[in-house]
Amino acid sequence: MKKTLLFLAALAMLVGCGNNKQNNKPEPKQDSFTVETYNVQDDRLYGTEGEGEDTYEIRGSFQCEIDIPVTENQALRDSICQWIASNFGDEYDGDPRDLKALVNHYKNYSLDPGLDEDPEGFDMGYTVKMLDTTDRYVTYSFETFYEAYSSPRAAVELFYRTFDRNTGKAFSYQMIKTDESLEMLVMNALLDQYFKEIYPNDDFWDLLFFDPDDLEERGFWLPQVKEPCLLYGGVDFNYSEHEIADRCTGRPHCLLSYSEIKPYLTPEGQAYFE
Repeated sequence: MKKTLLFLAALAMLVGCGNNKQNNKPEPKQDSFTVETYNVQDDRLYGTEGEGEDTYEIRGSFQCEIDIPVTENQALRDSICQWIASNFGDEYDGDPRDLKALVNHYKNYSLDPGLDEDPEGFDMGYTVKMLDTTDRYVTYSFETFYEAYSSPRAAVELFYRTFDRNTGKAFSYQMIKTDESLEMLVMNALLDQYFKEIYPNDDFWDLLFFDPDDLEERGFWLPQVKEPCLLYGGVDFNYSEHEIADRCTGRPHCLLSYSEIKPYLTPEGQAYFE
């Protein structure tokens, strides 16, 4: 009887160890993600203007700094490259995954005066950076800069995009359940995180295209041009210039923490965090 009990106890230990090994089975290793930073800078002399001391050169200048994704996850890499290529334009008909070739194409395309017999000078720049990465997502930014010598003001634009680390799918409004309570949450975050920070004396109210105290008369809206992105464990809502406030205020944006935004996320949206 004693031998039988010892045998059963040993058998139970073996089964328990087997189950424990199965439960502690490591998850499949995720593909690593890093970037290769590629820099291109060039300019072209088109001619000179003026005479004597007033002579000056007419030049076109192109600069680009880009973080090229490096990963064995082809779906993720393709998705990021396609998004980057789409922001540059549609003049490139090569492989969008060859970002070095794409950048050099647009360098030559931008600096070529083409049929313009009297090109004006300009400075053009692109900055494409990987801003944030976790086990669940990767977030990129794409910033453009253009200033013509004949223009008193430069044109600057900034876009963000978040991609699922496993599938490459981009985060979008389809993963957020929008309603008036979310609009109020974003509006109050904008006022506290952005407008009151850059205008500490509260002298920004006349610059807003909405009235926080009378939303029925002058309502508030979520960004219409840009998709939200994930940054530092939260969701960032970013606006274009002149979308909800005077152009002089820049590009307003605010960050909602995951605990704040979680009730508004679909299960697909929550998967980017959990």
